[in-house]
Amino acid sequence: MIGRGTRVLEDEITARKPWCKEKNKFLIIDCWENFEYFGENPTASTDSTSMPMPVRLFQARLKRMQASLDVSDKETAKTMRDHLREQVRSLPKNSVVVQENASKLYRVEDDNFWEGLF
Repeated sequence: MIGRGTRVLEDEITARKPWCKEKNKFLIIDCWENFEYFGENPTASTDSTSMPMPVRLFQARLKRMQASLDVSDKETAKTMRDHLREQVRSLPKNSVVVQENASKLYRVEDDNFWEGLF
């Protein structure tokens, strides 16, 4: 939650505690694109090119699996496939993003999907 008042101050600003320094800049990392989801448009600068680490890891594994198949390295391709399958299985079921994409994700719950990749 942004702006919830995490610093305890006295009523008067002059009575600021010594451990409570003035802070006028904040870094907000919106890994799950909550601003977009809730229609927020912050005026601060945003880095639209950043991508959550699990997504980057998934894409890297997918590319490595494809590259392994291109050179007929089925052992590495199977390893990458198994990592991808486990990563999908470990997605948090209570995540809003996961729930919104449940109709797409149900297809990959079947082991036949993964075995049929190659």
